[in-house]
Amino acid sequence: MLKGLALFNIEFPDIQRGQEWSVKNWEISEDTARLCAKYPDVAVFWLSLRLHPHDMIVWMSSAVFAASKLGDKKSESNCLGNIGNAYSRLGEMRKAIDYYEKGLAITRVIGDKRGEGTHLDNIGSQFNALGDPRKAIEYHEQALAIAHEIGDKNAEDSCLCNLGIAYSTLGDKHKAIDYYEQALGISRDLGDKHSEEINLDNLGCACAELGEMLKAIDYFERALGISRDIGYKRGEGTTLGHLGNTYAESGDMHKAIGYHEQALAIARDFNDKRNEGNHLSNLGSDYYALGDMYKAKGYYEQALAIACDIGNKHGEGDRLFYLSLVHEKSGDKQKALDYAQSAIAIYETIESPYVNNARKRVKRLAKL
Repeated sequence: MLKGLALFNIEFPDIQRGQEWSVKNWEISEDTARLCAKYPDVAVFWLSLRLHPHDMIVWMSSAVFAASKLGDKKSESNCLGNIGNAYSRLGEMRKAIDYYEKGLAITRVIGDKRGEGTHLDNIGSQFNALGDPRKAIEYHEQALAIAHEIGDKNAEDSCLCNLGIAYSTLGDKHKAIDYYEQALGISRDLGDKHSEEINLDNLGCACAELGEMLKAIDYFERALGISRDIGYKRGEGTTLGHLGNTYAESGDMHKAIGYHEQALAIARDFNDKRNEGNHLSNLGSDYYALGDMYKAKGYYEQALAIACDIGNKHGEGDRLFYLSLVHEKSGDKQKALDYAQSAIAIYETIESPYVNNARKRVKRLAKL
């Protein structure tokens, strides 16, 4: 994989020039149109590591148009899915689902089982990000059944990983770890460093939530080493954020702030709104723990605005809950109660496991 990435880096300037030429000349012949459709499709894995999501959308949109004109339904479906991936990286989950569903419809018409499974798995991930893990599990299980049916180990790895994430969202960490470990075994068998990094990071998160901090840090550091080796900046940012969370849980707030600030910078470089919101929220928690309510409130409000903007209901509920904590600490009990009640309304709609904490909080604040 690393040799492949090194080769791609050498050839990338020529690849870019070729793709630009194919976009300008796709109408000359079927061959040039086919080039336009194929450039981003065949290089999609490396492009996801090297192109900004907005640039990826531009490449893929040209390819969709050319593939449609050629009647190449499989390429059209693939590129629609990759546009969905780019929107997902930007934190625009609803737009991502729209493109995945368009791609899914095509795969079912042409009988492309591999493509169908990929789109189902991706749709599941978006529903989990939107705070609906039960719906996510339905999609992931459909995708896993297809992966088993056609013997696609890469797809099986992805489905197992995503099922772990969905069960983690529901609060079942032990079930999540079981899925992550199955996925990690497959990624190592395949030599897929990108997938291995993701599975290690997810295992770190699950261990941290179970209170196994040293184990979590070990998983995160291994994941961070891989993401830096392969130049996977988005993965690096995610793992830096998780290391920050782990140090915060261990009581080292200054170390936590350092990791969260590094992660925030990477998210902003990539215009990754979902992770930007997560890192802002984490910084709010860091400063809350240090007793700086002014800074905590500012970070939480920025994070809440992003969650509302991109439709991240889970994030919206959490940030409303955190703002309730800040206002109580600042002495404004009524505002604290209002924010807690708003959090309950969100949590109930998405079946969040945190709804009971919010209800207890409302009862206590109401008495005050």
